[in-house]
Amino acid sequence: MDQHLIHEQLADFAAGLPITDCCEHHRPVTDATRGGLAAWLASTHLGRTWTQPASDKWPALARWLADASTTRAYRWLLEAMRRVLTFETEIDESNFQQISAKLNALMTDPAATARLAMETVRIERVLLDAYWNPFDPNIRWDSLGYRPLLNVDPFLRPRDSACEKYLGLWKRRLNLRTGEFDEYLHFVASAILESRDLGTVGLTCRLGRRRSLPTGVCSRQRAAELYEGQDPPDPAGIVELESYLFWHVLHQAEFVGLSVMIEVGEMPSAGCHVLQLMPTLERFKQVRFGLLGGGYPWCRETVTLGRQFTNLYVDLGRIAMISPAAAQQLLGEWIDLVPGGTKRLTFSGTSTTLLETYAARLATEDLLADVLSRRVADCLLPM
Repeated sequence: MDQHLIHEQLADFAAGLPITDCCEHHRPVTDATRGGLAAWLASTHLGRTWTQPASDKWPALARWLADASTTRAYRWLLEAMRRVLTFETEIDESNFQQISAKLNALMTDPAATARLAMETVRIERVLLDAYWNPFDPNIRWDSLGYRPLLNVDPFLRPRDSACEKYLGLWKRRLNLRTGEFDEYLHFVASAILESRDLGTVGLTCRLGRRRSLPTGVCSRQRAAELYEGQDPPDPAGIVELESYLFWHVLHQAEFVGLSVMIEVGEMPSAGCHVLQLMPTLERFKQVRFGLLGGGYPWCRETVTLGRQFTNLYVDLGRIAMISPAAAQQLLGEWIDLVPGGTKRLTFSGTSTTLLETYAARLATEDLLADVLSRRVADCLLPM
């Protein structure tokens, strides 16, 4: 069979991969998209982890585009923009203002955003309906309304001033005291239960920015001392407290039946390594864990974990945008080495905007079609 035809057929198969989760940042109106093309590019993965346009004026944007055009991530972002905003050329001085205006119009129109989510990105309708009402002009995103994924990072850092506002919202909502450690543990458990009752389908945390990944190796007495101490804990104490609270959160996830999505990259701190999750995966075998971004940059180690722990899923959201080479290696080895591995692949909308999620989806569909078509050609898979 013609290799190109196989690729097309498998691309159709890959297009059916469901979006299993939705990032809380998918909003009908965002400050980033109101700023036009340059601001939107700056809000994408490429702008956050590579470099940002210096200005929205054409000369500065042109220099950025010249550099960015050599990356796969930009090419997929451009392809998504072409399809949604209906233009066929490269972005240049003659059209960038028009493209910027189209982008603003799309992202500030709730009805258009809803159509993009359902028809193009294909976020499942039941999730979309529970997530936000696209026709409600009074919706507020700084409130504690429904989130498909509850970010538990602030709950792990109660002594961090940057988390005070978020935790304060929860304290007022639940009307609970948190002065003593036992009270704080009850507060965290109550917040997770409340979120589940509101419709949350999972918890998410970004562990890669930690000094080391939590292992749960901390006694309750030691954690209470760190929490209630008059002086803030030192760096080693922070790691201990986070470890205890992380396992406390996982106990609640196990109790109420929530999955846990973990981001370990893409720019981890020194001392972090995905294999540090082994004690956690061993202890909480009833919890479904998902590694966002395919566990990048530890793709091969992710496969090793997948072989040992059937409760570990690998999430393909964005890895095809981050590094196509790493994504191909991960997917090929996952299929080869992980029993039933194809049933433990997910795709979540972990990008900042729906349009970037669409770009990631296009990249992922192409990745799946390429990897699977090679296996069909090598007679490793039946067609």
